[in-house]
Amino acid sequence: MIDQVFGVLPHLLGAFLIGLGAVAFAYAVRGLRLGRASSNWPSTRGIVIDSYVEESEGDSGTSYYPQVKYRFEVDGNEYEVDEWTYHALDGSEETAKGIIERYPKGHEVMVYYDPENPRHAVLKPGVNTGKYFIFFVATILLVVGGLLLITGLI
Repeated sequence: MIDQVFGVLPHLLGAFLIGLGAVAFAYAVRGLRLGRASSNWPSTRGIVIDSYVEESEGDSGTSYYPQVKYRFEVDGNEYEVDEWTYHALDGSEETAKGIIERYPKGHEVMVYYDPENPRHAVLKPGVNTGKYFIFFVATILLVVGGLLLITGLI
């Protein structure tokens, strides 16, 4: 009986890693795709309507994330967006506060928007190495999960 339970565990772990890897992979691919595209998007002026640091408690401690909401207009349509970049962040309080200081409420900003869907917009276009790291880790999770699921071994 115990041998049967332990015989199934690698397969269950493999399925879990594949699920986790798939979510991380989708997140990274979206960020990379939009981040790269945002480097070529047109820009317009906007205004920051809210700016604060959000705290998130986790197993490894508290993480801090900047929340910047801004408003802008394209072709007579007004948009409110709260995604300020596609760059990966480190979750440190110092980084988050520095970003909030750069984008205080009421501050005029340059907004880079997707001309096909202006709801996709950022204040800082491009992508950094953090998204590539997430992509790399997700790929490893998928491969290891697949090996565990198929073989039950690593």
